[in-house]
Amino acid sequence: MAFLRICLLSLVGVLGLEPRASWSQTKRASQLRHTPISTEQTKVRPTVYGKIVFVQKLYSQLVGMPVVDVHTGARLSSIKSLIIDPENGKILAFLLPKDKIIVPIDVSHLSNGLYIAHKDHIISIDDVLRVSRVAKQNIHLVGLHVVTEKHKQDIGTVLDYEVDATHMALSKLYVAKSLMLFHYQQRIIGWPSIIRITSTEIVVKEMPEVTVKEEAVARSSAFAA
Repeated sequence: MAFLRICLLSLVGVLGLEPRASWSQTKRASQLRHTPISTEQTKVRPTVYGKIVFVQKLYSQLVGMPVVDVHTGARLSSIKSLIIDPENGKILAFLLPKDKIIVPIDVSHLSNGLYIAHKDHIISIDDVLRVSRVAKQNIHLVGLHVVTEKHKQDIGTVLDYEVDATHMALSKLYVAKSLMLFHYQQRIIGWPSIIRITSTEIVVKEMPEVTVKEEAVARSSAFAA
C-alpha cells in the first residue's frame, strides 16, 4: 500500500493534475474538481425578511475579515479579495495571502468572520483549475469602468459591490462618477443588468438618466454603508 501511494503521488506531479502537496490537500483538491457545489453546501447563517432569505455582504466588509477555525476559534488567516467568475457572477473562491484560497463548499458560515472546519480547507490557488484560470484574468471589480452596451454611455466606476453570501454570488454593483474626492450620479446596478465583465470594463444594459430622487436613495442606502 505504501508503494502504491508513493506511485500515485508521483503520477500527480508528473501529469500536472495537481501540485505536489500533502496527501490530505491533494485528496481535497481532487474532490473539488469533481464535486458540484450545491446551494445547501454553500448556505451560511441567513437573515430572514418575511419569507425571503438574504445574507448580503459588501466587498469592503469582507476584505480583511478573519478566517477562523469553527471548532477552536483560532484565527487562521484573513480575506484578501474575492475571485468571482465573470461569466455567471458566482464566487469561485475567497483569496487569502500567499496565493491561498478557500472555496465556498468549505465555508461553514460567514458572519463576523469566515469560518471553516479545518485548516486543510486552506489550499493553493493552483489546486482548482477554474479558480486559477479566472485569477490569471486579473479582474478586480472595484475601480472598473462601467458602460452601456449599445450607446457606450458612461455610467461611472465601481466603488464597491455586494455579494449574496447565501448563494455565494455577485448581486449588486455600487457605481458612481467621480470628481476628485466627490461622487455623483450614484447608481445601484443589479446582477441581471450586467451583460459582460472583462479586466478593463463592465458592460451593462441601457439605463435611463439618474434622477435627483434616485440618486438620493442610492446615496442614503448603499453608498453610506
